[in-house]
Amino acid sequence: VAEAMNAQNHSGLLLLYCPVTQAILLSSLPDHRLEKALRALLSSLNRGGGFEYGCVVGAPVDSLNDLPQSFSSAGSLWSRRFLYASGDLLWYRDMALEADDFNEETPQLAEQIQEALLYNRKETISDLLHRWRDHFIHLQSDELVVKIAYSNFMQQMLSSLAAKYPEITGELTDSQSLLKHIYLARSIQELTACLENRLHAIADPLSMVLPEAQMLRAVDFIERNYMNRLTVESIAQTLHYNSAYFGRKFKSYVGESFQAYLEKVRLEKAKRLILEGYKIYQVSTLVGFSSVDYFAEKFRQYTSLTPSQYRQQHSSGAL
Repeated sequence: VAEAMNAQNHSGLLLLYCPVTQAILLSSLPDHRLEKALRALLSSLNRGGGFEYGCVVGAPVDSLNDLPQSFSSAGSLWSRRFLYASGDLLWYRDMALEADDFNEETPQLAEQIQEALLYNRKETISDLLHRWRDHFIHLQSDELVVKIAYSNFMQQMLSSLAAKYPEITGELTDSQSLLKHIYLARSIQELTACLENRLHAIADPLSMVLPEAQMLRAVDFIERNYMNRLTVESIAQTLHYNSAYFGRKFKSYVGESFQAYLEKVRLEKAKRLILEGYKIYQVSTLVGFSSVDYFAEKFRQYTSLTPSQYRQQHSSGAL
């Protein structure tokens, strides 16, 4: 470490103490300059091969007598290095994490992820896993605790999927290969990415082999895009169906035609917007109708009230 520091002429860094496996540095540099210097030092050291060097920065102190406090904060953070990006600088400020509101129990998490798999919502899967990861970071959980939680969760998830949907059994639901990756992971970020990749890989074949999953995706797509111009043909193409076949399957699944279901979704959204105080022409546009008159007529047929009458009758109750 001393040789690398001398070679790069790091002013502002002093090698204070060097036991067998550590080099303890002292610095009075501001954070931005210290970070630059330490990253350059780490890069130089790790290019040498043979060892992997890491670095942790303790909290700043005002006097040399308080150095043990800085060393202690650095040691606490180093003991939890699994929770941070492998090979990165760890800073005292990383310990001051915001409380996370993710408090789902594992069964609820599994249920939410299975639902996201059926809908092929990869972004939702990633979001749930990232929030779960951040929850462990906030708790400053031990590495083994995290790995046991992740492995138990994935074993239960994959076993449940294999039992419910034998069409996707095989490598995608093989928990043994996944467990190996889990216990060899060097950071919680690497561990989360491993689970994320496996679940994303399951989402596509699962949604393709299960007819109900395809219809769930269609319903979900309408719920999310009702304000846009949607047709049987456009959604059938998205789901790789013949439009006529898709139209029949959709009607069989939801109990009404695609157009009737789309209008119902739009009108239900319109009811909420009307009570929120939007003008009628604004509501018509926001829910996807191209004509205010057509919207008003459809709304009257659906509710037996005009949009204005609906607002008058329900606004007091909504408040």
